[in-house]
Amino acid sequence: MTAQRYSVQLEARMEEVRAMRHFQVGHDGLGQLYKAMAERALDRIRGDRLGQPSPFHDRIDLAHARMYALSPKNGEPPSRSLAVEAGQAAGFSEREILDVIETIEAYGDRSSLISDGQLAIQLTNLGYPVTTDNIARARATAAAAMAEACLAAASDSGVPVKLGVPSPRAMALFGSQSARWICEAIAPASQDESGTPVPLNDGCRDGPFSQVAEIVIENRKREGLWDDDRAREVSASVNLLVGANGDIPFSSIKQQHLFECVKLMGRLPKRYNHFMVKGQGGFAAALASVEPPDKETEDQEHARLRKIGLHSGTRNKHLCWLKAVIEGAATAGFAKHSLDFKGLRHNAKQTKKTDKRKKNEKRPNWTVEAFAKLTSGPVYEGCAGIDNRFKPGAHVIHDGVYWSPLVNLNICGRPSEGAGLESVDVFPDAPVPYIYVRPNRLRGLKVDEGERKVAVSQKVIELGFLDYVRAVQAAGHAALFPEFVHPDGLLDFDWMMRKRAIDPARKFHFPGGTGLELHGKAPDGHSLRGTGRTALRDFGVELPMRNYISGHVDGTVGVEVYEADPDLALVRDAIAGLDAFFEHLRPMPLKMRPTERMCFGSPRGRPRAEPAERSARLNANV
Repeated sequence: MTAQRYSVQLEARMEEVRAMRHFQVGHDGLGQLYKAMAERALDRIRGDRLGQPSPFHDRIDLAHARMYALSPKNGEPPSRSLAVEAGQAAGFSEREILDVIETIEAYGDRSSLISDGQLAIQLTNLGYPVTTDNIARARATAAAAMAEACLAAASDSGVPVKLGVPSPRAMALFGSQSARWICEAIAPASQDESGTPVPLNDGCRDGPFSQVAEIVIENRKREGLWDDDRAREVSASVNLLVGANGDIPFSSIKQQHLFECVKLMGRLPKRYNHFMVKGQGGFAAALASVEPPDKETEDQEHARLRKIGLHSGTRNKHLCWLKAVIEGAATAGFAKHSLDFKGLRHNAKQTKKTDKRKKNEKRPNWTVEAFAKLTSGPVYEGCAGIDNRFKPGAHVIHDGVYWSPLVNLNICGRPSEGAGLESVDVFPDAPVPYIYVRPNRLRGLKVDEGERKVAVSQKVIELGFLDYVRAVQAAGHAALFPEFVHPDGLLDFDWMMRKRAIDPARKFHFPGGTGLELHGKAPDGHSLRGTGRTALRDFGVELPMRNYISGHVDGTVGVEVYEADPDLALVRDAIAGLDAFFEHLRPMPLKMRPTERMCFGSPRGRPRAEPAERSARLNANV
């Protein structure tokens, strides 16, 4: 009897299941699903907020709400163009629109915002059959529920929710009560008479290239990805493309426009920035400045041609920034372009038949003899005064002009790394005195791996560097070289070292050129980095130590993650490989800049005197 009873019950259950296969969830069922999913999602979001507090929760939840609200009826992620158009129509800021776009892109290639498994669980809990039709019918309602949950979570923390007037589709999905939670993003800007959204094509946003680039630059600055210096570099790259092609619509950019931009870089003088100042003629004046005269000798032609064409590294940099602008614009909802930047870059393969240089020969290094000549003369042996550093005299002034070339060679660093040190970045009283190259309040580092501790060369110590550091620290100066700090931050330390120390010394000691020029480029402040690394290599220092001293990215997980920094005593022994570059220098009594001149610039408002009188007066104050 028991078996017969079980058989009857099983057959009845099977009949019930067969009947439910054709049962579609109706309006009441969708309402129950909506309520259940919204409550469950809201509980989960509130739990995440409590478990992981963050100031970004409100932005994240609002962006998700707008994405869910814009989802088509099949529950798939909305297109970028729909998000842009809806956000613009609703009056959202550029940041709010980008938040929605980034949220959409986080879902990648997923065909649905809510998985079928989630819907199946909810349908089962409510007693509805899990069929393909029911899951399809539930997707739009589930998206609406998720939007309300996200907006409700945002409203918990006092974030005002823009109500607006929901579209007919929103009313159908959310019902009259829930519609009040919907932000304006639910209503696309374009609808037909029935209230059905009209599909919009991706890339519908457009405008002149310069305007689109400005939007991308401002977005990157607001996100903290680009600083003002980087923004200026990118703007210069944008100007090159506009100068070569005109301010063409962003949507019409083609490979030919990039090619014309590269051609312009090859025709411009190596230094053309002064022509770009307002009223100086721009690109037309720059190109005219290198036009051949009517009668030109062979030597004159050779000298003129050496001044033409941006360096390959500069050209690659401009292409890099143009690529960043175009990709950033696509993220912001503008047209997506597939352009070949790699083929336009100047790499080792392209240069083999033209200049036969190696990858690492883009910038010539200083030789021991050339560096000794650069760091000799009035600055190191006696100058006429603080404003006449390259005129022979009786004063050796210890400041950034004196020390910065030596310090940068000591750390094998980029110009800004040594010139932008804070006084507390040098530890003169440590058992092994060292320079701590790290981000500080004055400047950052190009890469995180650039942070390092480099022992001070014994030869540099003998010149009185540690006494200079102690004097600057005792005077309370934040910067190691206070005269290099522009009060408004308009001039970076790379520029200060080049204009105050390297370029004047090179012009004074090498009026006809250093003889080390390579492909039209002379050794400069940045060459000290390669000079130091090469000297350490020739001294027998192993590659990992050379990479550490110069702050070069090793690229291997074992070194970057697991290995500790080398002992400073070992670094000091390696730095001895640079001694040959300092042998010619002789210690001089420490003489600091006058107190009133321990800052950027010269005193203002002084009556202009004749050079000899001005020199005598300044010498008396030194």
